[in-house]
Amino acid sequence: MAITKPINPKIKNMTRRISKSKRFYMMNPIVQFFKFIWLGIKIMLIVAGGHGGTRKAA
Repeated sequence: MAITKPINPKIKNMTRRISKSKRFYMMNPIVQFFKFIWLGIKIMLIVAGGHGGTRKAA
């Protein structure tokens, strides 16, 4: 039976503490809603701006 070694032996514990401000920011549904809207606008600007295809315009 082979014993597998961890991917990175220097890292003993992968868990990290999340600050209270970051946790509040992530758990706030109002902030998440506006982040969702902003991401949708950014995606639409990229796609509608002509960067979505590979063909050159004639």
